[in-house]
Amino acid sequence: MLYRQECVDSVRAQDALQSVIDTAKTTSEYMAILETAPRLKASGLTGDYRVLADFGDAVLAGHPSERGVQFVTWEWDFDREGVHHGHYFQDDYDAAY
Repeated sequence: MLYRQECVDSVRAQDALQSVIDTAKTTSEYMAILETAPRLKASGLTGDYRVLADFGDAVLAGHPSERGVQFVTWEWDFDREGVHHGHYFQDDYDAAY
């Protein structure tokens, strides 16, 4: 990311710049994970969902779409064959994680 220091001369501009830097860092993080993440295999689940994290009885998945990556967490069924109780976070990776 390039910027001109003379353009970042106010607290408001510095806050905006930091927000952009944070967003770029988070996006880079989850896109790198998404590239190598395995597909989520669960009975009855359709679509390209990728496992970003597996927390024992819960799974965080990313779903690439036209509008960017959508995030969802589900609870695994007792046999880890299916998922239920999904919580959809749209494009809010931090909230989903």
